Amino acid sequence: MYSEKEITKAMSLYADSFGCKDKVFAKYLANDHPTTQQSLVRLCVAFLREMANKEYTDDRNECAVRASRIMIAALDKERAGSFPLI
Repeated sequence: MYSEKEITKAMSLYADSFGCKDKVFAKYLANDHPTTQQSLVRLCVAFLREMANKEYTDDRNECAVRASRIMIAALDKERAGSFPLI
């Protein structure tokens, strides 16, 4: 089993590479087992919450932080931010 730190590093390296095929990666994840899909969305929302709470931004992450804030506000408004394990 890989640690959170190792997985995070691998995902960061992949996302930061010019060969990152985000649509292919997303398609593979979206076709995973339904329980895993739920867990992955929970993980993505947790990441978006962390991004939305950032106090410091610059040109490199300003759009990501702004988009995260918009998405989290929409989830909270709809009370759709809970992803139970079933």
